[in-house]
Amino acid sequence: MPPEARPYRPHVTLARRAGPALAALQGPTVRWHIDRYALMESTLGERADYGIVQSYAAEPS
Repeated sequence: MPPEARPYRPHVTLARRAGPALAALQGPTVRWHIDRYALMESTLGERADYGIVQSYAAEPS
């Protein structure tokens, strides 16, 4: 397979193979308590795989 000719452009995928957007439905407010999050990296092979590049946790209060 020949290498990609376009220059590399880092990006963030927000939706993949997503269908059309649906009209917003009125529903309850959802509040999430977030105490950690992570930067993930995907790699392709026989199947997609995801790994944690760096994880972050909130300081205890």
